[in-house]
Amino acid sequence: RALRDTSSRVRRRAARALGDFGVQAIPAVPALAAGLRDGDTSVRRDCAGTLGRLGPAAGPAASGLVNLLAEPETRSRVVAATALKRVGRGAVPALLAGLRGPDPDVRGRSAQHPTH
Repeated sequence: RALRDTSSRVRRRAARALGDFGVQAIPAVPALAAGLRDGDTSVRRDCAGTLGRLGPAAGPAASGLVNLLAEPETRSRVVAATALKRVGRGAVPALLAGLRGPDPDVRGRSAQHPTH
């Protein structure tokens, strides 16, 4: 519920806290993936960071992470790229889709971030 709070500070802290639960946070992957579309940059970044901490279990969120490669803020792009690397092979289909997308920045960044 905290990931849907009206306060961005609460949403951001909830995303970070979930990362501390390790594999027990896997059921929250859909909510964290939804957080990748949050209106607040820091919430998107913290959701991406937590998904990265979950590694391959965050595979269902890979397309949302690829979308974050278009973020104007460098820090958010780096967190998203690191998360994709930690997702590993499960991120390959989303990265391939990023290569075929209309945004030239996302295409370039999708090619730049190998998952091995």
